[in-house]
Amino acid sequence: MHLHARQRYRAAHRQRHLGGHRRLRKAQPLDRTRSAGIGSELKCLRQYRKLVGSTVEVLLTSGIKVLAKLDAADDQGITLSYEEKQAVEGKKRKQTVRVTRRYPFSEIKYTKEYLDFK
Repeated sequence: MHLHARQRYRAAHRQRHLGGHRRLRKAQPLDRTRSAGIGSELKCLRQYRKLVGSTVEVLLTSGIKVLAKLDAADDQGITLSYEEKQAVEGKKRKQTVRVTRRYPFSEIKYTKEYLDFK
């Protein structure tokens, strides 16, 4: 096939399958984004509610980073549960205990979805 014949063949193929022109999708405005990207900080309450039951990484304003399960989210803050070693009375060693804590949004610097690739 010569170069011109190949170009004509490709043009005819595009016309048959694409309706004669390329259809362009409209770009969505930035204010309508539906979810945070992978590894991005959560910005609105809807994103928090979507991740209830998932593991999240939270950096507090005090500088402490918490890796925990997101139990609940509302207008005032979030509820996290995580395992922590605590001294239990009558035991020699610290025992792992499930802790549930509530954090107001004023104490949270950022929250991200935690992705474990193991």
